[in-house]
Amino acid sequence: MTDSESIPQMTIQNILINAVYEFSDVIRFHIDGDGWINITHLNRAQTRDITNVSLYVTSNDQHHETAAYTIVNIRKVNVSGETRECPYQHPAYHQHLCFGDDDGNDKELVLTVEENQSGMTLSRLRQGVFLRSICREASVNYQILNATNLRNGMHIEDFFEVQQNTSFLYLKSPLNREDTAELHFTILCTVHLPTPKVSTFKRNIRVIVGDVDDNPPLFQTLQHFQRTINPAETIKSLSAVVTDRDMATADEYEVTARNDPLGIVKNITKREFHHGQLVDQKPVANSPTATSIAAVIALNWSTSALANYTFYSVDILFKDKNYIRGIESNIEGTAIYTLHVKGHDLNIQKTISRNASKFAQIYKIPDKGGDHFYIDPHETTIFVVSWYTGIVYVDSEMALRSTSHKVIKFKVKIMKGNIIQEKVHISVNIDDTPVNVTGECGHSCSFYKSKEECTSHCGLGTLSGHCHVRKGLKHSPTALYGTCSPNLVHCPDGICDDVENNHPMLCPQDCTVKNVIGGSLNTKYKPPMGIKQAGGWCSCDTSGSCTCKTPPPPSPPSPPKKKPITEASMECNCDRAVKIYPRQSTFATPSLNDTNNKPINRDENFVPKNRNDDGCSGNCKTIVIAVVSGFLCFTYAIILIYCMWRCHRHRRHNNKTNKKYPPGSVSMSAVHSDYVEEQNRLVSQSNMADLAAPKSIDGHSEVSQFHAL
Repeated sequence: MTDSESIPQMTIQNILINAVYEFSDVIRFHIDGDGWINITHLNRAQTRDITNVSLYVTSNDQHHETAAYTIVNIRKVNVSGETRECPYQHPAYHQHLCFGDDDGNDKELVLTVEENQSGMTLSRLRQGVFLRSICREASVNYQILNATNLRNGMHIEDFFEVQQNTSFLYLKSPLNREDTAELHFTILCTVHLPTPKVSTFKRNIRVIVGDVDDNPPLFQTLQHFQRTINPAETIKSLSAVVTDRDMATADEYEVTARNDPLGIVKNITKREFHHGQLVDQKPVANSPTATSIAAVIALNWSTSALANYTFYSVDILFKDKNYIRGIESNIEGTAIYTLHVKGHDLNIQKTISRNASKFAQIYKIPDKGGDHFYIDPHETTIFVVSWYTGIVYVDSEMALRSTSHKVIKFKVKIMKGNIIQEKVHISVNIDDTPVNVTGECGHSCSFYKSKEECTSHCGLGTLSGHCHVRKGLKHSPTALYGTCSPNLVHCPDGICDDVENNHPMLCPQDCTVKNVIGGSLNTKYKPPMGIKQAGGWCSCDTSGSCTCKTPPPPSPPSPPKKKPITEASMECNCDRAVKIYPRQSTFATPSLNDTNNKPINRDENFVPKNRNDDGCSGNCKTIVIAVVSGFLCFTYAIILIYCMWRCHRHRRHNNKTNKKYPPGSVSMSAVHSDYVEEQNRLVSQSNMADLAAPKSIDGHSEVSQFHAL
């Protein structure tokens, strides 16, 4: 045996292979790229007494280290001269043509292959090529028989085949260890010689399927399990078990809590169990080994912040860290146990018009982890809810119009399978305010091409009973284009929801897949869907095609034209004849004196104006009345101006008089002028006497004041 340092190393498909053998000076071996051992050196003189050579082969990669022994048998064949003849007369050599040895039919060939691999050579049944090269007239045929441990409906030929020319045993399809950990079958070899004799030989094959961590953890058959509990139940702990069909040596698990800001999960205890494969949660006898991970989840209800939540959820993750996705699997390597903590139910109040139309959206239920939504039809026939997205909308206009109730109450159930996770209580108030619209509401609001048409009509999905105008911000392409909408909150909003998608005429602005004239489609959907940008006003037709037009800029209003007044238009043509039209009839009216029933000639019905009247027509009288009225108004204005002038003059005279006689004196404008002059003279004398008179003790004059009469 040579030292380990002298062992040659070869890289074969990223695997290092070392060969260790005895008698390295006599015989040397080499491992080729396919893993076959070939003799590279043989000293015939020194191999006379050698009957077999033991080989020890090791294989190393980053994760595994394997080793195997094999024995190379050396047989001597006496070939005399240059003519090498096939030893047909020796039956022992017939088996050499099949399997390269004469060990008999009871020998078993053991092979190991990892699951999920295919398209590879497992073994070469006929090791030597010397006899096959000289026995060219012999015909060798291989056949696979007696396979066991296969699932129902599967055949061994689906997985293995023997290539007749090379005797290679080839793996065609991948094996699954969780279905079959070992396979047993027999290969029958038939040798046809030039002589009439036919020889048959058998070789038992055992294939061991290696385990790969390619199975995800499951809660029975589910990867996501959910449970809802009430804090009033005061549950202290929960148990959760996942099963992995892989062996424990391939698995490595960690169990953690996620999305738990309140710390409801106190701690988690993990344990592993090993058993056979499970059917209906019961181990199957003699089945490949599987693994179960059990977790005990301790809960903490001491936090008071839980009362602020209507619904609280926390996830427990069972993660297989070594998981490798299998060939036929698209499942992740993590199982999720979601714990829902139920708070108080949600109560919603909404108001709609009694004239609301079909598909009018009321409310969207928030996502609480359920897989569908449900309304009991015994509670209401007016409203329904979309199964997956939870949109509550009007389903029956007739029931809405005919109901006598002012308030409609019902519950929306959030379901997970057949389990009710939560209930949302909805109260809808019915508004009986009349709505003045034109036509029926069975059309789309998007049909209308102007603001006036939009507001005067109703359409599908209107909550208020009439369509609404969404004004565009500008004429250049924008997401806020102008259009006619049943509900400005949901249409258009760039999202083609379940209700709109199931009823294309409800909101083609969000759901059209046809090219938009004057706009572009929203490319975030595959295929593109809905109007992304447009300019001006967008309207759609019954086929779902939409057109967006930019209106021309408004021109300034022109002043109204005044009709010139001429003398000819003021004249009164009182001599013009008046044309009298009789009542029209589909038949000619006969005259009383006309026996021939001659039709009336309408030109004969012109009657001249009576010359004995006042000589003026109605228009002429109107003009005369207008002239007389104008003259009277002019006269009244002159009189008014004269009166105002007199009043103004009188005021000026009074102002001058007040300046002449200061306050405290008496006006004497009505006394004779001679008397006034005499009074002025007496006043002057009195003033002079005051200056000459002696003063009293208190400084006041003793002269009496003059009092006017």
